[in-house]
Amino acid sequence: MGAVIEMLEIAEKECKAHGVAVTKKRVKVFSLLISAKKAVSAYELADSYESTFNQPVSVITVYRVMEFLQSKNLVHKLETTNKFVACSHIDCKHEHPASQFLICKKCLKVKELGISPNKFNEIKDTLEQAG
Repeated sequence: MGAVIEMLEIAEKECKAHGVAVTKKRVKVFSLLISAKKAVSAYELADSYESTFNQPVSVITVYRVMEFLQSKNLVHKLETTNKFVACSHIDCKHEHPASQFLICKKCLKVKELGISPNKFNEIKDTLEQAG
């Protein structure tokens, strides 16, 4: 539980630094995502929200929260599975221009690999040269 609280505090500081409101609903949805420790869909988060907080939340609302958290680099959407994971580099003070994800097909746990700015630029340059 300590890791969840720490990540939430970091996320709150990040949002406040950018003048963005951190609503109770955003905090609750984000805490559920962090606690899941695996890739989860908006539907799974909505179900978890209702069972955890004894309140319904629409899937559209969850998608909006995820979209907001993505815009603040706190969450990643895994396009191949249409699921979400909390960024594992929230507490880093350095930039991660790109991430690679290893996803277990059985349990859906996700390992995020940050690609360093140098490596990212090297890949980008290679792609540009190749046209």
